[in-house]
Amino acid sequence: MLKFWDNSHNRFAKAVAFGFVSHNAEFGADVTAHHHSLVFNINEGYVIIKARDLNSHLNLQQFGFPKEVVDELSHDLIEFALDIMITQQNKRLAAKISNSAMLRSPEFPLILAKSYAEGLAQQNFPGINYPAAVKLILQTENEFRKSMISYGQALMQEQDTAINLIAQQLVDLAKAFLGELPAPEAVFLELAKTGLSLSMQICAPDFYTELDKTINFVSGQLAGSGISY
Repeated sequence: MLKFWDNSHNRFAKAVAFGFVSHNAEFGADVTAHHHSLVFNINEGYVIIKARDLNSHLNLQQFGFPKEVVDELSHDLIEFALDIMITQQNKRLAAKISNSAMLRSPEFPLILAKSYAEGLAQQNFPGINYPAAVKLILQTENEFRKSMISYGQALMQEQDTAINLIAQQLVDLAKAFLGELPAPEAVFLELAKTGLSLSMQICAPDFYTELDKTINFVSGQLAGSGISY
């Protein structure tokens, strides 16, 4: 992720790169989410702990999913639920998600391609030479940008509406991830709604403490690495 930071050479690019770099598993927010919870102080991420707890209620194995898929779906439900919790406390953050996607610097996808296309091409994936890698990165960023605009708009709504809208987004994500749902879409939609509500209940007692500790941790790590703008 530091390639992106190093390739950002003006104030606007640095602002975007700052957010990008802060989300990593070496010294960023993914450390506490996926590897070492600060509130539990163990070598297991907060999201991982909560996802396992969530699935003890949902029992996603009933659909014949392998463990890797169960872990991923539970993980996604927890993370989406945490976004709902944060933005219900501060709706301005939801607006920032949409606005930052709509108004992001046009340099952002170009810096992404400059930073990562060569490395992607070197992975020797079939049909992915350097020009194809550049095209793939630009297209993927564009699709992600559009999804974040609608995601932020969903999070701006009242809680029940936000849950319903994001549950549908999760079903669409599951269809793309799995190729085909092993049960009717309506079943998965209700499962997603239940999963989001349960996730919020499971995380409510300690999430905000974890969040505060994570903010302090990431801020210190970024400053210590000379990343600021």
